[in-house]
Amino acid sequence: MTADAAIRPIAREEAPSRNAVRLKRRIVTGLLCLSVLVWFTVAIGMVVNARIATKQEVDASFQIAARFIASRIPPIEAAAAPAALNELIEELADMRHVAATITEDGSAQRSSLDARGSRDAEEEEGTAPSWFVWLIRDEPRVDTFELDFADRHHGSIRLASDDTDEILEVWLDFRFILPLTIGYAGLILLMSLFSIDLIFARLRQVTQALDSLREGNLSARVPVTGYAEFRPLADGVNELASHLLAKQRENHQLALRLLVAQEDERRRLANDLHDEMGPHLFGIRATAGSLKRLLLSTAPQQGEGLKEAIASIDEQARTIQEIARRVLSDLRPMSIANVPLRDTVGELAAEFERISPGIVFEIDCRTENFSFGDVVDLTVYRFVQESVLNAIRHGQARRIALSLASDDVPHGDPAGLPMLVVEVVDDGAGPPPKPAKGLGLLGIAERVEALGGTWSPPARSAGGTRTSMRVPCASARRIDPDRPARS
Repeated sequence: MTADAAIRPIAREEAPSRNAVRLKRRIVTGLLCLSVLVWFTVAIGMVVNARIATKQEVDASFQIAARFIASRIPPIEAAAAPAALNELIEELADMRHVAATITEDGSAQRSSLDARGSRDAEEEEGTAPSWFVWLIRDEPRVDTFELDFADRHHGSIRLASDDTDEILEVWLDFRFILPLTIGYAGLILLMSLFSIDLIFARLRQVTQALDSLREGNLSARVPVTGYAEFRPLADGVNELASHLLAKQRENHQLALRLLVAQEDERRRLANDLHDEMGPHLFGIRATAGSLKRLLLSTAPQQGEGLKEAIASIDEQARTIQEIARRVLSDLRPMSIANVPLRDTVGELAAEFERISPGIVFEIDCRTENFSFGDVVDLTVYRFVQESVLNAIRHGQARRIALSLASDDVPHGDPAGLPMLVVEVVDDGAGPPPKPAKGLGLLGIAERVEALGGTWSPPARSAGGTRTSMRVPCASARRIDPDRPARS
C-alpha cells in the first residue's frame, strides 16, 4: 500500500467528524435547557402554591367576616339607626380579603371598600400585573344577609371575597424571589461551564498529545495532574508514546544495522570486482596486445582474420572494464570514506559539469577535511547525485548551489548530536505538480530515516527549487588530503 492510499481512508473517516455536533455544545445546551426547565418548574410551583395559599387565606377571612356580620345583625335590626350601620361598615373595612356592601330601602349603597380606600390611599404599593392576577385569582365567594329593621324597612348586607391585596403581596414576594432563582440557576450554569472547561482542557491535552504522536513527535506526553479520573487515560497515552518511541528506536537501530550490512556487502562486492576481475581483464588485454605484436613481427602481411579477432578481444575486454568501473561506482564510489566528504562532493559536481556543459555549480562546503563514515558519506553522495540529476533532467536547471555544513549546535535533534546539513538549490522549474516518487527519492528517504535524520523533498522556494537533508554526525574523523587514497 502506498502512502497516498493509506491517507485516503483516514480522510474518509475524518469527514463525518466535521459534521458531528461538538460535545461541549451539547452539554452547554443541555445545561441551559435544564436551567430554564428548573426555573419554569420553580415559577409554576410558586404560582400553584400562591394560588392555594391565597384561596385558603381569602376563604378563612370570608368565614370570619360572615360570622362577624351574623353576630351583629340582631343589635343592628333592633337599633334601626344609621350609626350602627356606619359602625359596621367601618369595622368591615378593617377586615382583609372581604368587601361588604349595605343597601337600605330608599338609600344609597355603602361599601367597606370606599372606607378602606380612603385610609389606604397613602399606603398604596401598586397593583399586580393582570396576567399574574389571572394566574392566582379564584372564583369569588358571595353571601347576602337580609336586614329587617324595627321600623319595618328592609335592607341587606352583601359580603364578597376580595383577594386583591393578597395577590399584591404574593406578587411582591414573587417579584423578589424569582430573580433570585434566576441568579442561582445562572450561578450553577457558570460553575458547570467552568468545570466543563477544565474537563475539556484536560481532553485537549490528550488530543494534542495524540496529534503530536500522529505527526511523529513521540516525545509528547500528557501531564499527569488534575482529576483522578483522567489518570488512567493520561497513563495510557504516555505508555503508548513510550512504547512507540522504544519501537521507533528499535526500528532505527535495525534499519541502521541493515544499512551498514548493505554497505558492507556492497563494499565487499566492489572490492571483489576490483581485486578479482580487474587483474584478469588487464591480463586479457595485455595478452591480446602481446599476440598482436607477435603477429605483426612474424607475419605482418598474413593473418588479417586473426588480427581482427585479437582486436575484437581487446575491444570486448575494454568494454567489460568500463562496465566494471560503472558498476563499481554504482555499488560504492572508491573515494567514499577515503577522502574528505567535500572532495567527494566536489568530484561529483565536476563529473556533472563534464557530462552537462553549461551547468554552473556553486559549492559551499564547511566540513573541512572530515569524513563522516562510510554510511553517512555515501548517503550524502547519493542525495547530491539524485538531487542534481533531478534538477537537470526534470527542472532544466542551469545553476545549482550545493552547501554542506556541520552544525555543532543541534536543532531539534532529540539525541543532542551535532547535525550534518546538506542543501541543494537550483534555478530550475522544480518538480512537476504531482511528482511520482521514484526509487531514488524513496531510497534517500529510507537511508536518511535509518540514520535518524530528516529529509525535505524538492519544493519551490523563493524563485528556486530547494531540497535538503539533516543527519547526526557524531562519528566525524579528519582525513589528511595529502594521503594517497585507494584506487
